[in-house]
Amino acid sequence: MAMASPPWASLNENILGDIFRSLPSFTDLASASQVCRDWRSVALQRENHPLPALPWLLMPSTASTSHFRLFGRTTHHATPHVPVGARFCGSFPGGWFVVALRQAPPGGRYALLNLHSGEKIALPDNMGAPVKSSTGIQHYSTYAVVAIHAAALSAAPTRDGAYIVAAITSSQTNIAFWRPGMAHWSPPLHTEVDRRASWAYKMIPTGTEDGFMEDVVHYRRRDLERFCVLTSTERLFFYEPVNATDGTLTMRHTVRIRMFHAVGGTPAGPGELVARYLVVSGEDLLIVRRYASLPFAPDRIGLHVFRLREEGQPQDSCFWRNCSSLELRGQVLFLGRGCSRAYTYTTAVHRHPGGYIYLLDAERFRGLTAVDFRCSDTGRCDYRHFLLQIRRVLPRGPASDCSPWIWFFH
Repeated sequence: MAMASPPWASLNENILGDIFRSLPSFTDLASASQVCRDWRSVALQRENHPLPALPWLLMPSTASTSHFRLFGRTTHHATPHVPVGARFCGSFPGGWFVVALRQAPPGGRYALLNLHSGEKIALPDNMGAPVKSSTGIQHYSTYAVVAIHAAALSAAPTRDGAYIVAAITSSQTNIAFWRPGMAHWSPPLHTEVDRRASWAYKMIPTGTEDGFMEDVVHYRRRDLERFCVLTSTERLFFYEPVNATDGTLTMRHTVRIRMFHAVGGTPAGPGELVARYLVVSGEDLLIVRRYASLPFAPDRIGLHVFRLREEGQPQDSCFWRNCSSLELRGQVLFLGRGCSRAYTYTTAVHRHPGGYIYLLDAERFRGLTAVDFRCSDTGRCDYRHFLLQIRRVLPRGPASDCSPWIWFFH
C-alpha cells in the first residue's frame, strides 16, 4: 500500500510563494527547497527569490566538470563547453571565464570562454613592452606570460571590443592588461611618454616591499573606473586606462594605499592570515581578510571586512573602515580570487543582524604544473562575530586535478 503524501507537500503554489517571499534570507529559501520536489519547483521561480540569481559553484576536473547549485543543494554533471583540463582564472556575469587551456595550439594557451554559448576569444601568450637600452636606443621586447593566476574584466565581452582584461601573471611583470585588437599583453605604464621611451619598472608592483599579488577586481564609482590590485602586504594599487593618441592601450598607475590607515580595531586572527579578497559591493570597495582555523577548532575561522573610504580624502590618504555586522546586514558575499561578488537581498533583512559569506579554499596561487587543488575548506559563515563557525553547506572535495573551484555567474 502506497504511503500518502504529507499534507504540507500539496500546499497551493500561491500560498508557498507567499511563504517563501517572507523568509528572512535566501539560505532559508535554499533549505526550504530541499523539502520535496514540489517545494523546490516553487522556490526556483524567480519571483520568489529574495535576491538576483545566485552563482553556481563550478568544480572542474579532467574526468568530469560539474556544478553545484545552492538552491536545493544539488550537483549537476552536465556542464557543456568546458575544455578538458582547463584551469579557470577568473569569472564574470553572463557565464564568462578567463581560462588556461591544457590542449591548445602554440600562441593560444589562454582564452575568454563563455560556458553558455561555447564562444571562445583568444588571449595572447606574450607581454610586450618598450625598453630603452643604456645607449638610448629604444626597442620593443616581448616576454612570455608563464601563468595567469587571476583575472578580471571591465565589462562583458562585446563585438565592439569595449572591454579590458586585467591579469595577475608570472612574467616580467605580475600585472598585465589587454583589450581586443592587441597582439600582446601590456604592462602598466605611468604615462604615454613612458610608453614611448621606456618600460616604467617603478610602476610595477614586485615581490619585495609590496609582497605578492592576492586579488584583482574592476571597480566603478560614479564616473570613476579603474582596476584594483591587492598585495599580501595590504597595499592597494589602482590602474586607470589612458587614451593614447595612436589608440594603444596605456594603463596608468594612480594610487597606492596601505591598509594600516584602517579606522577601527583590527583584532588578531585565531591563526595565520591566509587570504585577502577584493569585493565590489555597489559603489563600495571591500577587502576581506581570512584567517586560518586552529587545529582544535577546524570549523571556526576569523574573517575581517573593511570598506574603502574616499569621501573628502586626497587620493594618497584614503583609508579603510572596519565593517560591523550591522553594516553588512542584507549582504551576501561570495569569496574567491578573481571571482568575488556581493549581492544584496531585501526580504526582511532586519531579522538578520549580519551578512552571509560563502568561502572557497584559500590556497596560494599554484604553478602551471600543479595537479592537486584542494577543495575541502569550503562553506558559509554568518558575519555576526569576528570568530565565525563555518557551516559546511558546499561540497568538500574531491581535490581537482586541473583547477581551483570557482564561482559561476550564470
